[in-house]
Amino acid sequence: MTAACIPLQYNSPFFVPTDRGVSDDAQALNLFVEKMLEDCSQSVIIGANESLQELYNLWEECVSENWDGYGAQPVDPNSFNEAERFIRALPTTVRKPEVAVDPDGEISLEWYLEARKVFSVSIGKRNEITYAGLYGLNKTYGREYFDDEIPKAIFDNLDRLFS
Repeated sequence: MTAACIPLQYNSPFFVPTDRGVSDDAQALNLFVEKMLEDCSQSVIIGANESLQELYNLWEECVSENWDGYGAQPVDPNSFNEAERFIRALPTTVRKPEVAVDPDGEISLEWYLEARKVFSVSIGKRNEITYAGLYGLNKTYGREYFDDEIPKAIFDNLDRLFS
């Protein structure tokens, strides 16, 4: 017997990698998995649902230009889609982030513990994640590519924040 395993340290059981299949069978399987995950997410209370709801609310609030009264760009649809994938990819063991829209239209997620103990990611439209962390007197920042899984550097920084 063969069993599929998901390494829960870095992946969520509620995350579906990018679908690259084009056959009828691949599309049918993708629809089945999406429906199954939708049913599971309705029956399990997890922080991702709250974060996703925040994301959807922000879409409605920030979909037009100048949504902040200071000339902010509207939410970029590609950034929105990438942020949705990112939130779904977060393991259930990761605390719920605060979701916000940056003035450039990108989506940002922030984990704030206290002054000088914060980590944030800004999710761009081209599978690009820009991150910054503040850990007491230490700082870190960088840029990573987001494809089918959250980059290890993001998890390393979240571990650093919560340890």
